[in-house]
Amino acid sequence: MNSKLRFLSLFFIGLLQLALLFVVFNALSNQAIFEQTLGKLTDNYVRFDDENGMQVRKENTAYNSITENNLTTWDAAIYKAISERMYIPEEANYGRVRGALFPLFPLLWKLSNSSIYSISIINYLLFISGIAFLIITLYHSTFFNQLIAFLIASNLPSMVIYLIPYSEALFLFTAAIGFYGIIKKVPLLYFVGFMLMAMVRPATLFVALAVVFTELCLLFYHKNVISFFKNIALKTLPFLLGYLAVILLQYYYSGSFYTYIDAQKYWAGSIQLFSSVSDWSIEGFALSTFAIFGVCLPAAIAFLYLFFGKGTPSYQFKNNLLSSQRSYLLLISIFYLVGLLIFTLITSGGNLHSFYRFILASPFFYASLFLGIDYLPNKKTFKIEWSYLICMVIMLLFLFTVEFGGTRLQFSFVGLLLFIFLGSFLLVKNYLSTPLTIFLTALLVLFCVVWNTYLYNMYLSDGWIFT
Repeated sequence: MNSKLRFLSLFFIGLLQLALLFVVFNALSNQAIFEQTLGKLTDNYVRFDDENGMQVRKENTAYNSITENNLTTWDAAIYKAISERMYIPEEANYGRVRGALFPLFPLLWKLSNSSIYSISIINYLLFISGIAFLIITLYHSTFFNQLIAFLIASNLPSMVIYLIPYSEALFLFTAAIGFYGIIKKVPLLYFVGFMLMAMVRPATLFVALAVVFTELCLLFYHKNVISFFKNIALKTLPFLLGYLAVILLQYYYSGSFYTYIDAQKYWAGSIQLFSSVSDWSIEGFALSTFAIFGVCLPAAIAFLYLFFGKGTPSYQFKNNLLSSQRSYLLLISIFYLVGLLIFTLITSGGNLHSFYRFILASPFFYASLFLGIDYLPNKKTFKIEWSYLICMVIMLLFLFTVEFGGTRLQFSFVGLLLFIFLGSFLLVKNYLSTPLTIFLTALLVLFCVVWNTYLYNMYLSDGWIFT
């Protein structure tokens, strides 16, 4: 099966998954069905106003309705305002903070003349297209293995972000274009993909820094200072032009070159000591906990081992670093993931809100995931499994010592448990029989679908913010 047919097959399966998700969601919107199924495990968030002001509590009630009003909440409301009014200075319609969000996603929304329902569907289509494209580009295996990877990656417990009108799907899709340019050595695709990506989210600054640190690593091996500065200039140029386009577009509508900076007065954090751990929601805290100990910490360990280890993988990595585009992309991904962790630790004061979204819903997480599972069949030892186990033990110790979130034996932590099981499954999949692999994949996907409908309803109910 050629690459085009594989892509189309995965894309079609992604559409079937969306249908399955909404079949489950609609079923759980029925009070009787909810009470006999998910309602036995958890309640749902309900938001209301009383004499004490806005209140959020849990009740044993079915899922909320998918309406335009319910979809227009949290950051989606701001993106919608930008798509309609761009960056016109005003007090109403989030006028003070609109400048903090970059314009490419609202422009897509505006130019496609989409309703909030349509843009949500477009987001999902961009998501499954990006995932399928990355798998075909980075994971060289049989179609069966690529299919398993697609089913897992497109149903992760953090996937709900791609169902709502946020910019993560466009972030993934534009980055996938740039990744292809890196792997296939097509500079134009790298340039176009990363320039567009820079116009999607301010967090792409961490991508630019990751590129710089990757070039620094290469400098230790090729020792060519002129080549180093040339590469830095060429590979950060798409980011600079992307940011310039953002500034000019905001200036066109607002009349100020400082629209983004002015908005940061209401959004940006500052360097502060890491105090007590907290989050805007228990669900977000649980997912961010896995992002730290199941993704960022292993990424840091992988970097230390690859550059300072003595084993064969470390030797091969360093020996092929200057010629391997896959190693180059892996380094960028590692620096992005670890860099965001360090930034959060020194600026959040212990509040982890949105951290999992920046990590688990980023193209660099997916790139490292697919590069990792592509490598697994070639490994000769169990070092990866042991490293993952150690990280999980450290995570359990963290949860044991941190007070926030209450009891860990509640439904709000199911997303964390699912990530642990999914990570374990991917590590042992190559040792399992085909029937067992199919059964476990189907079971895990079904659990993830239910979890994502739970988060989707939480978003529609305007409950505690988990994004």
